[in-house]
Amino acid sequence: MAVRIPNFTIMETLHEDSLAQPETIRGTIKELAPEVTLSIKDRENRLQLVSIILDTGFDGYLALPSEEIKRLGLVFSGQTRETLADGREVICDTFLANILWQGETHAGVKVLELGNQPLMGMALLSGNRVELEVKEEGSVTIEPL
Repeated sequence: MAVRIPNFTIMETLHEDSLAQPETIRGTIKELAPEVTLSIKDRENRLQLVSIILDTGFDGYLALPSEEIKRLGLVFSGQTRETLADGREVICDTFLANILWQGETHAGVKVLELGNQPLMGMALLSGNRVELEVKEEGSVTIEPL
């Protein structure tokens, strides 16, 4: 069965003082994919809002397409071997990002350069309750345990 993954959307640039992200993060189910907005700082330390899919099969923090990594100017940190969902092993470039997560800045979050869709993995979701109303336009809620 093929699953259609929607294209990612860059929403806008914000200044950190204009964005008060609550501890509870809310999103929406779109084409059966749970999507939320994540704030990532670019190389000029400006917050960029990125629509990102929650992927419970991904055990890392974040995976971003190469064009998004370049746009944000993320810092290269090395390479890693990863096993994809289909069992293939690939070598991925890794980068470091500063993100705004549940009202706090988290520096040095590991980002894989991978695929064509921004993904949030279980490492970032660890320590949170994730609730999904799995229907078109259903709610997505992420809150600390």
